[in-house]
Amino acid sequence: MPCHHNLEEYPTAYLDGAGLRDDPKGPLFGRGTEKLTRTVLPQANAYAMIRRRAAAAGIETKLGNHSFRATGITAYLKNGGTLEKAAAMANHASTRTTQLYDRRRDEVSLDDVERIAIEPPSPFDRGCAKTPSFDLCVESSSRFLQSENQKF
Repeated sequence: MPCHHNLEEYPTAYLDGAGLRDDPKGPLFGRGTEKLTRTVLPQANAYAMIRRRAAAAGIETKLGNHSFRATGITAYLKNGGTLEKAAAMANHASTRTTQLYDRRRDEVSLDDVERIAIEPPSPFDRGCAKTPSFDLCVESSSRFLQSENQKF
């Protein structure tokens, strides 16, 4: 798969800085903290590294290895990409799998919430007396409910 032109410089700089350019079959991330080794980085260590670096950057959101995949797929779809192409880029056999990474439905704006028609409460609802005192309103409602219960 081709690399985005704005991203191309980052992996190249990383490969050069880590001395990995001449080792195309070697691991991209090793277990060493100062120098990369041939030992493959286990998935749990990759997850821990992401969490540490997110915390160091002040990011409190719980991130994992697949957070980046979800971010890429969502950004692609937001910018007019198709689900079929997103599935191909993610190497998914089914678009149903790709849909699991689509986070567009998670975004709810204030405008979306304001579409819900909610009328402000009235102190005169439920048979409350016309008084600014909430206690009298509750008392009035309680008396009404008691009288209704006595009918049964």
